Amino acid sequence: VGEELEIRGPSGLFLLDMPFGNDIVFLATGSGLSTIRSMLSVVRREEVPYKIWLFYGVRTEDELVERWRWEEWEGMSANFRYVPVLSAADDAWAGERGHVQDALVKYIRSGEEKDIYICGLWKMVEDVAEVAREMGFNRKKIHYERFV
Repeated sequence: VGEELEIRGPSGLFLLDMPFGNDIVFLATGSGLSTIRSMLSVVRREEVPYKIWLFYGVRTEDELVERWRWEEWEGMSANFRYVPVLSAADDAWAGERGHVQDALVKYIRSGEEKDIYICGLWKMVEDVAEVAREMGFNRKKIHYERFV
């Protein structure tokens, strides 16, 4: 009580590229989902007519944030696909395992005519951006925010 904090507003450039004109791939790990979540809210509100993908990587199933939300949206929209990826899954997990970039390559055949938004730890972001370039994503359509 009584302590003062200096707070600055957002100053980054990790923004949705609007108006929408391509399929959109969102890829996050851990708390990187917080930024992606707000973008997905905009995409859903705008009723974007393109295919939307959410690849979300965490270590274990109990770390999947708002899983119910993404599964519900997937059930309501033919254009939305949710792909959770676990790097330390137990034997009961029937979904994707490993790294999110592996799932990206498995599900997205080509980066042509797609935007990709990547958010998470810097190493993951760099790895995914490299894979995205190899897949044919236009460099101007690879958007990311990374943190330490």
